[in-house]
Amino acid sequence: MTRENLATFKNENNVTKVTSDNGNTSYLTQSVSFAEEANRLGAAGLVPIETEKKHVLFLVNREGAEVSRYYLCKNLQGKSADELIENRHSLIFFKSYDPNSGSWVPCVSETSQEPLATKARYW
Repeated sequence: MTRENLATFKNENNVTKVTSDNGNTSYLTQSVSFAEEANRLGAAGLVPIETEKKHVLFLVNREGAEVSRYYLCKNLQGKSADELIENRHSLIFFKSYDPNSGSWVPCVSETSQEPLATKARYW
């Protein structure tokens, strides 16, 4: 697998181009933490909704209104709201370019990196 940093790609800045060993290419924006994303949007809760074909995480405000939605990456699919909240410090938000639609898809995944205690913010 190779990674290449691109200054711009399809109207996004600081994009990482990932080419897998089998030749597949992905384009990903830089990730932000759960705390950063929730604070930016004023989110106070989350709601995962999954069907056989859709895996979506909604961030909601205190009134329960949607403030944003994200595709749940495979490593988070099947997790309950409680499990996601419990592991919120390892959640990362980013966009992935979908060449079929020609658009950026907001995504949420989980990183194995432990956050620094000095950077931890509790929700």
